[in-house]
Amino acid sequence: MKRNLAAQRCISKNIEIGVALSDSHCNIMIGLATAKTTRYFGRRAMVNSSLPRIALLLVTCWSAWLCESKLVRADGPRTAEQTVASFKVLDKLEVQVFASEPMIANPTNITVDDLGRVWVCDVVNYRKNQGKRVAGDRILILEDKDGDGLADISTVFYQGHDVNSAMGICVLGNKVIVSCSPNIFMFTDEDGDGRADKKSLLFTNTGVLQHDHSAHAFVFGPDGCLYWNIGNEHHGVFKPDGKAVVDIFGRTVQKNGNPYRQGMAFRQDLSGKEFEVLAHNIRNSYELTVDAFGRVWFTDNDDDGNRGTRFCYTLNGGNYGYTDEVSGKSWRTNSRMGMSLEIPERHWHQNDPGSIPNVLNNGSGSPAGVEVYEADLLPNRIRGGVVHCDPGHNVVRVYLPVKQDSGYTAETIELIDGRNDPWFRPVDSSTAPDGSLLIADWYDPGLGGHRQADIDRGRIYRIAPRGSKYHCSKVDYENPDSACLALCSGNSSARFSAWSALAAKGVGAEKALLKLSHNADARARARAYWLLTLLPESGASHLKQAAKDPDERVRAAATRMTTNLDIVTAQSLLDELVDDPSTLVQRAAAIALRRYYQHSFSCELWARLAEQFDGTDRWYLEALGLSAEMQWDRCLDKWLNRVGSEAWRTPAGRKLIWRSRGTRTLEMLTALLADPATPSEELPMLLRAIDFNEAKNRNTLLLDLIENSRDLPPQRWELIASEALKRLSPETLGPRFHQVLSQVLENITHDDTRNFLVMQYQVESRYIDLYTQSLGKFADTGKGVELLRFLVQQSFTEPLESQLSSGGISGTQLARMLALTMEPKALKLLEPLVNDSNVDPDLRREAIRSIATSKSGAEQLVKLAEKDQLDQSMRRTLHFALKTSPWTELSQRVVLLQSEGDQTESEQLPIAEWMRLPGAPDRGKQLFLGKANCASCHKFGNEGNEIGPSLAEIGNKLSRTGMYESILFPSAAISHNYESYIAVTDGGLAITGILISESEETITLKTDKALVRELRRDELEEFEKLDVSLMPSGLHRLISPLELADLVAYLSTLKAKPAED
Repeated sequence: MKRNLAAQRCISKNIEIGVALSDSHCNIMIGLATAKTTRYFGRRAMVNSSLPRIALLLVTCWSAWLCESKLVRADGPRTAEQTVASFKVLDKLEVQVFASEPMIANPTNITVDDLGRVWVCDVVNYRKNQGKRVAGDRILILEDKDGDGLADISTVFYQGHDVNSAMGICVLGNKVIVSCSPNIFMFTDEDGDGRADKKSLLFTNTGVLQHDHSAHAFVFGPDGCLYWNIGNEHHGVFKPDGKAVVDIFGRTVQKNGNPYRQGMAFRQDLSGKEFEVLAHNIRNSYELTVDAFGRVWFTDNDDDGNRGTRFCYTLNGGNYGYTDEVSGKSWRTNSRMGMSLEIPERHWHQNDPGSIPNVLNNGSGSPAGVEVYEADLLPNRIRGGVVHCDPGHNVVRVYLPVKQDSGYTAETIELIDGRNDPWFRPVDSSTAPDGSLLIADWYDPGLGGHRQADIDRGRIYRIAPRGSKYHCSKVDYENPDSACLALCSGNSSARFSAWSALAAKGVGAEKALLKLSHNADARARARAYWLLTLLPESGASHLKQAAKDPDERVRAAATRMTTNLDIVTAQSLLDELVDDPSTLVQRAAAIALRRYYQHSFSCELWARLAEQFDGTDRWYLEALGLSAEMQWDRCLDKWLNRVGSEAWRTPAGRKLIWRSRGTRTLEMLTALLADPATPSEELPMLLRAIDFNEAKNRNTLLLDLIENSRDLPPQRWELIASEALKRLSPETLGPRFHQVLSQVLENITHDDTRNFLVMQYQVESRYIDLYTQSLGKFADTGKGVELLRFLVQQSFTEPLESQLSSGGISGTQLARMLALTMEPKALKLLEPLVNDSNVDPDLRREAIRSIATSKSGAEQLVKLAEKDQLDQSMRRTLHFALKTSPWTELSQRVVLLQSEGDQTESEQLPIAEWMRLPGAPDRGKQLFLGKANCASCHKFGNEGNEIGPSLAEIGNKLSRTGMYESILFPSAAISHNYESYIAVTDGGLAITGILISESEETITLKTDKALVRELRRDELEEFEKLDVSLMPSGLHRLISPLELADLVAYLSTLKAKPAED
């Protein structure tokens, strides 16, 4: 056995039960259950026919007994070899262990250089494990010297605390870029000994320390540029001097809505001077990848549990819809006209103008590393596909792009199905020079919530045809023909070295590149043209050839290559390409025109492209929108001049106006809405488009719309009129507005719409209707609470006081709802009830719970208790009300007043014993919906509420061990975007909940009662993230250990459906 296997020794003093069988012809894996873990020996189950059958039977029975006795847990860790043996692999390919523990621990990102060496970000010091590796995390180089596919040598290229939790690595010759937010470093190996000799800073303050939603890996593109991306935890990209990077359009690259939001993808030249934002408003793309045609692909993760992960293609400059483009609000708070009923569509604002369509909606998962596979060693059907690692589903997939209109959808193939080992967490892939594929495995029992339960195990696997030797020959880059071969390699590092050598030779490489441009493979031709078009004397002629290539992907790439040439040549080529028979090429030409917005020819060419829009191709439409982004008025004028003044009323014209952002757009939108010929199904999208457009006469246009559409059918007019009223600018309202508002309120039939308008414009004469509904049809609902909050804010409290004084069920109900309003004025209404012995005890308890949500109110109640002016039962209510409050001192003061029986001591939980209990999923489901109260915050299918993450596929995400940990210690690993925050107003009111949206002016929290509360920052005394989860601890006090086992058994069944063969 090799060193990395032999090192997995069993420590005899901790062995409970073990067995050791050795035979030169038998390598069956036998487990040893120790006090700490389960360890295995052996490479894979291979049985020689000469082995006596009795020995095989003995081994099989003994192994079965071990599993049956539960000494070897099904969800426990396995050796790398046992994990590999459990894989289902495409087309009978072979997976072998390239490296495992103790050679490596936890790989987060890998790349393979042109010599076949695997470079690894090896991370231990992540979050709660910070400091466990005393010398800091490592950048490793792993080498296989004898070609058997197993690493023999590990070299520490660099180690230090400045690379703790590094998330990306890119090898460019003797330079290495390491992404480790908030810094991005460039290391240089000046003497070729595999050790870093020099370190410099490329960017700083770029991303958040120890956060995997920050900066990710750089990759080298076919155009000689670097591509990279950053997740949504950052403020922008900053140079070493601290100044924000400015892109090619003069915009600072910051997450501030001007215009960029959330996560981003970038392209920059090697010097860093030419910097372009390729995509923004992404959540957290773990990595991007670029193919031979310059197409950039990435995957993106959803807000956990919403089945909205996705596979994307970049339209340069595109908005990818994670938050609202205009307001920056979360998809969860932003109820908007035309919003999709399907959460995955709603999640990415797919129905909004300006949101780029997804290639695929992938449901649940944890998207990680991606790599375009362009080698030829693996099956041909995956060539050109995007290899995607999904640690949440324990699989490695390949997405095969398929043209759809002028964009893409994709077919999915599973390359590795690793679901049989729930610890298998593939996070990245990289193609070796020989065409084999290397896969990094984080290997951990859980995922999400920034967890890292295991810091000792990590693996790298190699996928190749059976019997394939790992052999990577050294390339002579000085020879143009050899360099051209390397330029077409599947290995990124080889392509970089080849590109650099060929570019340096200039015309000296032209002959070899020209030969390559006639290759039968379109990918090879594209790679040749990227370099040929750089030649100063002959670049234009080569570009003309690229523009005539038989493959539309090469012609589409040619539109990008125009930036290598002078304006006259670029204009001439684009003039031809905008009329290309392929809509894919036309769409690419529209994107290319963005770079020429300062030149008059761009508008004329844009108008020709717009004239060819078929009215249905969303990719084409969004490309037109991006192309006209900085010159909408000129583009629309050119288009209308070409097609006629009424063309915007056609189906294609209406879509184009929906997407446009010109100064005349709002006028045209209102005209289309008032036009009875406009299909009713298009009204929501046209109304939504109003939100993206401004005009000086906005109110006049909208009031005209209401009046001009009065003769339309009632349902149609009600929709138009109510939505137009919602969108008026409040600064310039006059008598005409009040007349129109009164008319609309009299004729409107939907309660929610009428109530919204009454509150928006404070129509006092209708407040009593709001009160009646709050305790009637909307009693004990979020809608009812919102109505009460508004009434309290407006000091419309007389009916409320009357109801509270009368008591009864309605009084208790009102008190409970007033507590949920979290309004100080509402709490004041409840104070007289606390010590009134004539008031129903249930109503008094509700009053205490409500008042205790305010610090000043809680302090008053504690003082009453200390003065013995609260009886024991009311003290107990106060005690429990303060247990989850942020005011520890007040809570402790109440505890001291409690009787000994009411005080709960801390306890040591016998978790190991509980985990041995068998569970029944059917009983667990009943607990989930009932006694355990899980459904009050978690949604599965049509059951439950959307407060915490959906648990629809939690069985894929967490092992059984991880589930016990998450249930019993919910604050140990909190899912990203579900951290708890507390906001304390200047009046002492405390509101605890999940942050679902924030801007410079406001923050929005969702409470544990599913109520959404928007707060102004200037009204807050305190706002901070809490270390505790909104999910309460102590479930073991509510249900028995056996019931806990039932609940875990049920949760373990919530898994994604396996892909069909």
